[in-house]
Amino acid sequence: SSVVANELYVIVLFRIVCYGLRKSYSRTKRRAELKIGITPVNNDHSTSNLSTARQNENIKPSVSLAFLQTVIDAIPESILVIDLGYRVVLANQATREHVTAVNPFVEHLPCYQVSHHRDSPCQGDEFPCPLKEVLATKAPVTVVHTHLDSMGSEVFVEITASPIFNEAHEVVQIVESCRDITERKRIHRLLEIGNRHMAMKPMLDEFVKEIMDFAKCSAVGIRILDPEGRIDFHAQMGFNEENRDVQNSRSAQQSRCRCVEVILDQTDALQAPCTEGGSYFISSTTELPAYRSGDEKQPYCNMCSLLGFEAAALVPIRLGDRTIGLILVADRRKNAFSMKMVMELERMAMQLGTAIQRVRAEELLRAAHHELENRVQERTKELARINRDLEAQIQERRLLEQEVLDVSTREQQRIGQELHDGLGQELTGLGYLAKRLHHRLLAQASPEVQKAAELAQGIPGVINQIQRIVRNLVPMEIDRDGLLSALQALAANLEERSGISCLVESNRPVWIRDVDTAIHLYRIAQEVLNNAVKHGKPQRILLRLEAQDGQTTLRIHDDGLGIHHSGKRSAGSGLRIMQYRASVIGADLDVQSAPGGGTLVTCTLPWEEPND
Repeated sequence: SSVVANELYVIVLFRIVCYGLRKSYSRTKRRAELKIGITPVNNDHSTSNLSTARQNENIKPSVSLAFLQTVIDAIPESILVIDLGYRVVLANQATREHVTAVNPFVEHLPCYQVSHHRDSPCQGDEFPCPLKEVLATKAPVTVVHTHLDSMGSEVFVEITASPIFNEAHEVVQIVESCRDITERKRIHRLLEIGNRHMAMKPMLDEFVKEIMDFAKCSAVGIRILDPEGRIDFHAQMGFNEENRDVQNSRSAQQSRCRCVEVILDQTDALQAPCTEGGSYFISSTTELPAYRSGDEKQPYCNMCSLLGFEAAALVPIRLGDRTIGLILVADRRKNAFSMKMVMELERMAMQLGTAIQRVRAEELLRAAHHELENRVQERTKELARINRDLEAQIQERRLLEQEVLDVSTREQQRIGQELHDGLGQELTGLGYLAKRLHHRLLAQASPEVQKAAELAQGIPGVINQIQRIVRNLVPMEIDRDGLLSALQALAANLEERSGISCLVESNRPVWIRDVDTAIHLYRIAQEVLNNAVKHGKPQRILLRLEAQDGQTTLRIHDDGLGIHHSGKRSAGSGLRIMQYRASVIGADLDVQSAPGGGTLVTCTLPWEEPND
C-alpha cells in the first residue's frame, strides 16, 4: 500500500508540474520575466536563448516558477524539463544530487551531457532518445537508459517523458521523470542466473562475476557451510590459492575468525559496523583488534590483512532463518564499502540463497533420478536374468513334456504292435483251432458242439476289439495328407462301439505341414471324442476340418450336457494334455459351451501352402 501511495504521489506532482509549465509557457509571450528557465530554445544549438536568459538575469523570477521549483524539489525521483535543443531548463534537487553539475538549470547543460557525460544526443534503438520519441508521437513515452551518477558509475533508469504544448498544440518542451531501476535490473539478472544454471559451480562463478562488477573490488569469494561444518570457498575471484587452502581448512565449530562469527550470527562481539541483516564490514583491516572483546586467549585470524586487503565485508547468505554461507568481498583501498553497498550486497545474498536452494534441489532431484535409474537398470538386469532362468526352465519343462509324450507315443506304439503281432496273431490261430474243433465235434454228434460253436464265434469278436484298440494306440494311416482319413476312421470306430452319430466334414483337402502336427491334431480329436462319450452323453457329434483365411481349424461340436454339467474336474487331466499338444504345434485351443447346448472345442493353427 505504501508503494502505491508513493506512486500516486509522484504522478500527482508530475501532473502539477506539467500543468504549471504549460501555463508558464503560455504567458512567456506577454511576460518577459518568465523567460528565465522556461524560454523555448530553437533546434539549432545557438546561444541566443542563453544570451536572452542573461539579459533577463536581473529580472526577479515569478512566484509561479518558484512554486514549481519547490514542488519538483519535493519529488524523490529525478525531474528534468528539457527544451527542443536538448538543454535542461529546469531540474529538481534529486537531479542536482545525482549529477556532477551543481545546478544544470543555471548552466543550461544539454541533457545528454548531464545524464551520459557525452557530447551528442542518444542514437539507436537500444536507448532511444525520449525527446525524439515524444516529438514523433506527441504523447508520453517510457524508455530505459543507462545514466552516469556523480561517481561516474553506470545506473539503469526508467525515463517517463511527457510533452509540454503551447496554445497551438505544439510540443515546446518535455518533462522527464527518471527512476533508478538498477537494483531491479540487478535482481532480474540474478534471478535469470539462478534459474538458468542446473549445476552449483557455474552458477556461483557467475554470481561472483556479478558481485565483482557491482562492488568494483579486488576480490570476491562465496563460502558455503557444509553438513560437516566446513566453510570452503565454492567460487572466488582475486584470492590466491594459498588463501583458499587456509580458509578452506577452517570449520564453524573449531576456528576463530570473523567469517565463522558471521555465519554463526555472533556479530555482537565484532568491533565494527554491522547491519541489521547480520553483515559485517570494516574500512581498515590493519586496525582490527587482535582479540575478541573480553577473550584474550584465542586471537582472531586476520587473513585479509595478511593478504594486503584493507577493506572487507562479510555478508551472510540466508535461507529463511538459516545461514548457509557468506559473501566475502575485499579491496586494497580503505573505506571501499559503504553501508549502502553492504545492504545492496545483502539483497544480492538473498537472491543467491534462493538460487542455491533451487540448484541443491535440482542436484538432489538429479541424484535421486540417477539412483532410480541405477536401481531400475539393476532391477532390469535381475529381471532379465530371472527371465532367462525361467525361459530355460520352461524350455527344459517343454523338452521334458515332449519327451514324456514321445515316450508315451512310443509306448503306445509298442503296446499296439505287441497286441497286433502277439495277442492278435495268437487269437487268430485260436480261432482257426476253435472252428476245426467245432467241425470235428459236429461230425461226431458230440453234445459239446454248442459250446465249441460259441467259442468259434466269440474269438473273432475279441480279435475285432483288439484291432480297435490297436487303431486307437497306433493310427497307422496318419500322415500329412491323411489326417482327414484318420479322423473319419476314428469317427466310424466311435459310432460303431458307442452308437452315437459321429460325422466328419471338410470344405477342401487340408494339407498339414508335418506328420507330428497331424498326430497331435488326431490325439486332440481323440481326447475330445472320448471325453464327450464319457461325460457329455451326446446324441450327435460333428467334426469339421477346414482351411481358410490362412488358418487350419479343427472344430468338434457335440449336443451333450456341456462343460458346466459334464464333470469338468474329471476331464481336467485330458484338457491339460490337449492344451499342451496345441502349444507344441503352435495352435490355439478353445473349449466353451456351444450356443444351444453342448460343447464346442476349436483348435486353430496357421495354415501353410504345400511346397509341391
